[in-house]
Parts: sequence; structure tokens; C-alpha cells
Amino acid sequence: MTVVSSREQKAPNISPDGSKIAFESNRTGSNEIWVCDADGSNPVQLTSFGISITGTPRWAPDGKLIAFDSHVTGEHTIYLVDPQGGVPRKLEIDIHGNSLPSWSHDGKWIYFNNGDDAATQSVWKVPFAGGHAVRLAQAHATYPIESPDGRHVYFVRNKRLWRVGTDGSSPEIIPGMPEVNYLGDEWFPFGSGIYFMSHSGAKTAIEFFDLKTEKIRRVYDLEKPAPEWIGGMPVTSGGKYMLFPQVDEQSSNLMMIENWH
Repeated sequence: MTVVSSREQKAPNISPDGSKIAFESNRTGSNEIWVCDADGSNPVQLTSFGISITGTPRWAPDGKLIAFDSHVTGEHTIYLVDPQGGVPRKLEIDIHGNSLPSWSHDGKWIYFNNGDDAATQSVWKVPFAGGHAVRLAQAHATYPIESPDGRHVYFVRNKRLWRVGTDGSSPEIIPGMPEVNYLGDEWFPFGSGIYFMSHSGAKTAIEFFDLKTEKIRRVYDLEKPAPEWIGGMPVTSGGKYMLFPQVDEQSSNLMMIENWH
């Protein structure tokens, strides 16, 4: 199934019941948060910030909220919005420069990146209602996602996948797991392993790394290349579908401006 647009749409995320997709798109001229039906129909714009740096929407486990980040205030900030519509509200956190939110499976916590400077980014968590943030990773870390069993938080450090206890204990690298891309967004934990994108062959491929056997199997060869930033490749709760963006075509337009002096 393909959800087609003539403009960019990235960072897809599937609602818990599988009926909706949240994503970021610049179809109105600036990056905004959108929601559509699972087949791509009935797109609805949820934000109107009017800037390029807004994205990474993530559904709450109960489907009642979507967390996302935006630079509309001049620094990266996490917001919450009702997928049915309404005014996005800032998630009040006692540290600043926060992005890349993701939810715990019980809905009580939001994991996120802190640090606008890529050299000092680290992984934290905060109660879903906001408040005091707790640091989980002490060194450079990015793109946190909770493990399926809720015991660990995975993150990327120097193109390698790591995990840490949800209380910040026992950080460890995932042995045998191949490197991921430098932006750290091309993977997703599911079941007994990790789905990830591989760029080692002639075509970009989706592969699965089994955490127990450390073996890799190829799942799918992309027909066309993926964009540099995909913002995630989530799998539905039943494991039947995965979402990922690819570049179908690239084009540009010539514009004429009158009376521009």
C-alpha cells in the first residue's frame, strides 16, 4: 500500500488501533503535523506553525494524544495535540531544547532527546503531564524508543544501537547489531528483534536482526531510495504492516516574481 503525495511526507506513526497515520508533511509550504486514514485518505492538518522544523509525531498508547516537536519558539520543544483537532499545547519540562518524543507502553512517560547541539544530545524521560525530567543516558545518545517488553529504552550512539533500563541502569551496546545511519532514525524494535534499513547492497533493504541468535534476515528491498531523514519505520501492533517513506520522484519549479524591488 502506498500513501502518495507530490510533497514531502516523513516520520510516519501508526495509531494504536491501526486506523490512522500521523506524519509530518510540507504540502502546505511548511512542515506541519497531519493525520490521515490508514489507506492515506482524508488527510487533516493538525498544526499551523508555519516553520520548517516541526515533526516526529508519536501516538500515545491510548490514541488520545500525539506528541511531536517543533522549533517554533526558537528552541526545540515538545507539544501534545488531540488527533481529533484542537490547539497544540506545550509539554512543560524543567529542561529546555527537547525533541524526538516517544511514549512508554503504559503511557506514563515520554522519552525524548535533550540538547540542540548534536554533540551533546542525551536521552531523558518525563511524566506525560510534564514536570521534572530524568536523565537515562549519560553520554551522547539520540532517538529513544522503549523495548516491546517495557524493560529497556533503546537509543543510538555513534551509529550503534544501545539500550538502558527504563530507570537509567545498566547501559549496554547491542552485540552483533549492524551500524545504523548517522541520523539514527532507520530502525524499530519489534518482537524478538530490530527492524532496520541496510544500505550495503545495490538497493536499500529492510532487514531484521534477531536479538537472541544475532542473525539477520532480509525482509524487503525498497523499489526506490529512502530520503536522508525518514523519521521512523514503525510496525503495527500485530506485526502485519510497517510504514516507511521513500522518494518516488524529485522535481523543482521555476517561479517568476513581479514588482519585487
